[in-house]
Amino acid sequence: MASPETYTPPNHCIADFCLIPIGTSSPSVSETIADVERLVEKSGLKFLMHSCGTTLGRYMHIYSRSA
Repeated sequence: MASPETYTPPNHCIADFCLIPIGTSSPSVSETIADVERLVEKSGLKFLMHSCGTTLGRYMHIYSRSA
């Protein structure tokens, strides 16, 4: 597997994910979401955080209403 520094995802690469707490004392994931946001920002990937999760991709303008 290529390291994050050398891997370039294909132009059509899209991923969508959501966080669901399992085995925690609280249903809150706000701290984890903040950690994920910082990590994704650091990666340089384009992303869109929304009420149902986070979408990653190289052509996020297609999915953004503000574009």
